[in-house]
Amino acid sequence: FGISKLLYSCGNMNVPETFSKQVNSRIVDFVWNYSIPKVKRTTLIQTTENGGLNMPDMTIICKSLKVLWVKRLLEEDPLQWKVIPLYYLQRVGGRFLFKCNYDIRTLSINLPPVYKSILQIWSELMQTSPQTANEIRNEFLWNNRYILINCKSVWWKNWHDQGLNKISNILKPDGAFIQYSELSQKFKIDHWSYISLVDAIPNDWKKILKSTTSMHEPVTMTHVGNNNVTIGQSSVQIEKAMHRDIYNIFREKVAISPTVENKIRKRFSVEINTSLIYS
Repeated sequence: FGISKLLYSCGNMNVPETFSKQVNSRIVDFVWNYSIPKVKRTTLIQTTENGGLNMPDMTIICKSLKVLWVKRLLEEDPLQWKVIPLYYLQRVGGRFLFKCNYDIRTLSINLPPVYKSILQIWSELMQTSPQTANEIRNEFLWNNRYILINCKSVWWKNWHDQGLNKISNILKPDGAFIQYSELSQKFKIDHWSYISLVDAIPNDWKKILKSTTSMHEPVTMTHVGNNNVTIGQSSVQIEKAMHRDIYNIFREKVAISPTVENKIRKRFSVEINTSLIYS
């Protein structure tokens, strides 16, 4: 009941980490009747099927609410509350930023603490580290944490408006980059800007793109309208996600199984069907 009263405020404010820790501490005290805890808090927040108590975690709750704030911002309805955040974000593409693999430390914007917190949480949820040629081809050029010019990620609106958004847009089928003379015939772009952009793309990516295996790797294009979060074998589409969906994704990142499971596995060399034990 007490947590439900905090939800509205936490969804619209920059919640200090110390506050979330204090609430989590109070919850643990309540569960253990103010005695010494005998099970780790990160285990208690697990689902009952995985050996936990479904105990709420205030830090994860606050993060989930911030992600749902982004979900509402991404909707196209012209509500008045969106004017201020979109004004701050216009220098990095507005709503388009949330499709990018950005690092808030390299963005060329100054933000109020509440918006900075939201962008940090979204980045934590959405950041990727491309490893294959196909993943690299589908990386956005703009606001990319790995594509830096003078230690800052870039956003060039005129390029974006012309449809130059992904690495694949400036790449030949053999993994080499299109020559400026050829690309400039189709798009209005600056010569030195193009050279700087290509130079900023990590050398490791260039090697993968030009490797023999990448030439034969099938190309699958990611739809730019979808922000999909993939955890293990599951995928959640942000546009349709509910609070519980986002909460579960964040919980999966921090929750741990009961210590006794690992001890039993090591001692008896057997697999444990936890769903049968804890259900």
